[in-house]
Amino acid sequence: GLVNPSAYITLGGTRISGVNLTAQGNRLVQAIDSLVGSAAISGANLIASGGARITIQTTQFGGRITVAAQPLDSQGLDIVGLNGDTTDAAQASLARINAAITLAQARVANLQVLNDSLAAGGAISTTTSTDISTELSRLVNAGQSFLPRGSLVDQVA
Repeated sequence: GLVNPSAYITLGGTRISGVNLTAQGNRLVQAIDSLVGSAAISGANLIASGGARITIQTTQFGGRITVAAQPLDSQGLDIVGLNGDTTDAAQASLARINAAITLAQARVANLQVLNDSLAAGGAISTTTSTDISTELSRLVNAGQSFLPRGSLVDQVA
């Protein structure tokens, strides 16, 4: 036949092209990277592998928290170079995708905790912002690496 026997992948009795599977997977990974790249707020990107740490002053007495990026791009989730050309390669790629989903869920949860903490009524009370996007944008536009003294109070550690 026209299909290499080592690339004979079936799903429920239906033959699947490993080349098409790989190509579609690569397009999805590129879309993920594009979405992550467009998530920057005034140059700060907390979901990209190259995202810089951001330090936020949490009390008027000098308390600070440093926020590390929680990468959700293909590099940060280890989904670069997925391959579906053979059954074994497709299964290995599927295992990496499942691990990436678990990791992404944990990282999104971390960001949600931060967002909730910065939001009014969260574990950290704010007087100047309603969410992390607004605060990051303000920080970057102001050229500061931390919030003004006293912006965040009552941090629960």
